Amino acid sequence: MERQLRAARRHPANFRVCLNLDSDTPFEPADFQLADFAAADPGWQRCVGRQAEGGKQRLWLERTRGSSKTTDVAIAALWPLAFSERAVIGIVGAGDRDQAGLVRDAIDRLLAANPWLADLLEVKSWEVLNRDTQSTLHILSSDAATSYGQLADFIVADEICHWTEGRGADFWNSLLSTSAKPAPATGGVPLLVVISNAGYVDTWQWELREKVRKDPAWHFHSLAGPAPWIDHESLAEQERLLPPKEYRRLWLNQWVSPAGAEWPESYFPESIYFSEWPSSLLLKVTCLDPTQGKTAKPGDYAAFVTVAVDAQARLWCKAELHQAWTTTQQAERLVSIYVEEGSNAVGVEAVLFSGMIKQEVDRIAQQRLRMQILSYGMTLSRNGRANVPKAQRILLLTTYLSQGHLRVMDDAGGRLLVQQMRTFSTKVESGTHDDGCDALEQGVALLRHLLRDTPPQ
Repeated sequence: MERQLRAARRHPANFRVCLNLDSDTPFEPADFQLADFAAADPGWQRCVGRQAEGGKQRLWLERTRGSSKTTDVAIAALWPLAFSERAVIGIVGAGDRDQAGLVRDAIDRLLAANPWLADLLEVKSWEVLNRDTQSTLHILSSDAATSYGQLADFIVADEICHWTEGRGADFWNSLLSTSAKPAPATGGVPLLVVISNAGYVDTWQWELREKVRKDPAWHFHSLAGPAPWIDHESLAEQERLLPPKEYRRLWLNQWVSPAGAEWPESYFPESIYFSEWPSSLLLKVTCLDPTQGKTAKPGDYAAFVTVAVDAQARLWCKAELHQAWTTTQQAERLVSIYVEEGSNAVGVEAVLFSGMIKQEVDRIAQQRLRMQILSYGMTLSRNGRANVPKAQRILLLTTYLSQGHLRVMDDAGGRLLVQQMRTFSTKVESGTHDDGCDALEQGVALLRHLLRDTPPQ
């Protein structure tokens, strides 16, 4: 055992080989666990002052229910506490005291199953302490503590998808700011690990997740499907009894739309995105759903959507969404997109077109292009569109989405547009934003009119 402990001190992988989950069960991780541990191991070594090649100091790990998230958090955090020669400080953050208690209980069980580890470490109410080195793990929750002002060598955010909108988001911000400060033991960059189930789109966690997914400083991995030890009969029962969205979220690790969304998640596969415009397009238009600047409702966007159609009647679109823009800013950007994208025409919501935007668009186009551009106030009354409620108009996109005939440029604006489509609801009280959806529908309507050679009113 002494030889094993010397090996465990050298590397986290050797430490895991020594562990029991209980008195009779050795820890034998599945392949997906080994992959997650391997991605994090260089960071754990650096946080105790060891030299390590590869890996990143930021990791986002998504797993399904029952896939050993909390236990693996406990295992990972115990290695630096037990074997760092320097006093390290760690933080495990949870959404509430109940979840924080699960982390503490997991550590308790591991110490009980591994007496040699219990000789080194002591579990207090919300701390784990190395009696010799004074290395300390603080177990914090968003409803009971704050980490502002603290320093840490490593930080783990457990089950972030369950953290609340207000206090939970503030707690995350405090942990993230802590991770930017020099690690007290080494002066280097602290290790930050997020581990969670999938959650809901149109939440702060979804926006964070999408930023992380494309950030080169982060390692991102999402487990597709349940852990291998979940038996098929139990899984089949879950599928029968859970609402379909909750089954997909909990057991298939799919981020889902909140209750009340009009369109199913199957309409928004990753293949909906494209990176470059196709070479052969029949027609392209740019539409704007304006915001009224300082008088706009909180969260409203000025939504610019460029829509093109190909010979197979497939739609291709690119979106930009901006908040708190003035009328002049919106008109200038509309003219710029018209030029940049080579659009055949532009359209603006008719209610705001004549008095708010048209004069600015005409002025800027004349000044920059020495010409007027083909612009429409999106009434389209000849097609009976004028008296159709906005939500019902947006639902006309269903045909394109259901058939997979709508593609979206893969950039920040495109991702936000898809997020708005995912959460779109005809219920007035839903509280979701549909600016991008509205501009997209306007673009589709304008394309149809131009292709029919029946100009809208």
